[in-house]
Amino acid sequence: MGGWMNGERLRKVVDVVKKQQPDLVVITGDFFNGPVWDENLVHAADELVVELSRLTADCTTLGVLGNHDYWSDAGEARKALGRCGVIEIRNGHYSIERNYILPAWMIFGMSMMTSTQFYPNSLKQVKRSCLHMNQILQI
Repeated sequence: MGGWMNGERLRKVVDVVKKQQPDLVVITGDFFNGPVWDENLVHAADELVVELSRLTADCTTLGVLGNHDYWSDAGEARKALGRCGVIEIRNGHYSIERNYILPAWMIFGMSMMTSTQFYPNSLKQVKRSCLHMNQILQI
C-alpha cells in the first residue's frame, strides 16, 4: 500500500482471491511502500486493514514482511497486520492440521531484513520442527 497499490486495487485483488475460496492465503511481503511512515501510510494502513479483514474473515491468512515494510516501518506494518488478522510468520513456522493430523503442513517464514542475522537459528528451528513432525507421524 502506498505508491501504485491503493484500497480500490486491493479490493479487486481480495475479490478475486475470495472467489477462489482458498483454505489458506500466504502474502510474501511488501505490504507498504514508502520511505517513512507518514500520514499517507497511516491512511494506506487503514485501507489495508479494511480490505484484508474481508479476506481473513473467510480463511487463514499468513504473511511475512518484506524489505519495503522494513524501510517504511516494520513495527507499524506489524500493527496493521495484527488489526486485520493476518498472522505474521517471522523467523518461525505455522502448523496446519488436516484430518486431525498435526502438523500436516508447516509453513516457514523468514524475515527478509534479518535473514542473514538469524539464518542459522532459523534453519535449526526448521530442523527441530521437522524432527518433531517426524516423531508425531511415527507414533
